[in-house]
Amino acid sequence: ADAARPFKLAAAKEAHVPSRTRQKLGGAAAHRAGGNAPEASGLIDLSRTESPWGPPAEVADAIASSIASLNRYPDRQCAALCAKLAEFYGVEPDQIAVGGGSKALMQDLLATACGGGEVVFSVPCSSSYEEAAMHAGAAVVKVPLDVQQRCDLDALAQAITPHTRAVIVSNPHSPTGSYRTSAELSRFISLMPAELTVVIDEAYHEYERIEPLEASLELVRHYSNVAIVRSFSKAYGLAGLGISYCIAHSGLAAEPPRIPSAPLIPTCQPQTGPCLRYPLAWRKPQGVLCREGGHG
Repeated sequence: ADAARPFKLAAAKEAHVPSRTRQKLGGAAAHRAGGNAPEASGLIDLSRTESPWGPPAEVADAIASSIASLNRYPDRQCAALCAKLAEFYGVEPDQIAVGGGSKALMQDLLATACGGGEVVFSVPCSSSYEEAAMHAGAAVVKVPLDVQQRCDLDALAQAITPHTRAVIVSNPHSPTGSYRTSAELSRFISLMPAELTVVIDEAYHEYERIEPLEASLELVRHYSNVAIVRSFSKAYGLAGLGISYCIAHSGLAAEPPRIPSAPLIPTCQPQTGPCLRYPLAWRKPQGVLCREGGHG
């Protein structure tokens, strides 16, 4: 039997193997995903904030048609999708960066912005903020929400120190669903040092009804240190692909593709572009779900 397993590992000679985990990462809590209810059960695991509806039929068909090209490595720069996003938002293609999920994009943005230092954000929030900061070698500074369960912009501004390299604002905020207007954010950003990166996480921006959906893009046009991160995973029902993108000044948007931390984006990523034709009609049933949950 042993001859059939020539690469059998030798028994450990020591009872204790010292950890080689970087010290800051060793202090991070292990990531715990949702319950992952079996598909056959018909249950929807709300803790994972997945859409219970699939993607638009046009997008599903386009993705299915791309299967024949799976023998090809995908374009790491995602040039075709960047071009479609740029056309839709009225910006230049070099102002778009595509990544393997919002966490991966934030991780890449922080890795280039931080070089140590501190990252400031409000809590409670997605665990991905702390994970991305620690991967970037940065310390985290957590600021409580205000009494209205919103990101406390004044408190965030007061938390900025000479060591701060980036600040993350979740808007609409997850998990409370509260919202800060573009005017409020503009005032906040105007107080930030120009060399500090402001990441606005808009993973749920399709659910917002307080102002036009593209109002926050004016922040990118006015400030060169702002990166808006959006996702195809939530409202468009494409969580299984894990494709997100950021809109930023060309100098800032150029950073994530230089050191991508996530695996290659799926070959079918150009086929997600048609989602952009469904910004209002496609979000209607999800908006109903939000109102029932109290955050509509």
